[in-house]
Amino acid sequence: MWSGTFNADGRGTMYEYKIADDGTLTTVAGAWEIPTKTQGLMVTANHFVYSTSYGRGNRSNLYVVKRGQKDLDAAALSCFRAPSMTEGITEYNGTAYLVYESASHLYGSDPATLNVIPRLHKASVSSLLSLVP
Repeated sequence: MWSGTFNADGRGTMYEYKIADDGTLTTVAGAWEIPTKTQGLMVTANHFVYSTSYGRGNRSNLYVVKRGQKDLDAAALSCFRAPSMTEGITEYNGTAYLVYESASHLYGSDPATLNVIPRLHKASVSSLLSLVP
């Protein structure tokens, strides 16, 4: 299991945990640095894909990061823009699915919301991972 902290003003941290049969969590190998404003994470065998956003009028970014370096400055990565208000990202059967908060009841009818995205966006996981050399 992976869990991290949201930080609007700088990079955050995340940790990997092992879950024992009794539900006890054990931290594995220390903190990983994550991009500023991370709201979602997809984990593959060799990569992390972070969904980052904050604010109705600000663009989002997706970061594809090759695993191995806990320091983002030393990691091989690719970053690209997405519409505002990205949230969770997950994988199912080789397809990545990205959800947006902008179409929620709270934001969808607000004129201050830059992009209202009412549906999931999807891409093949392999196409995302191919962005990092």
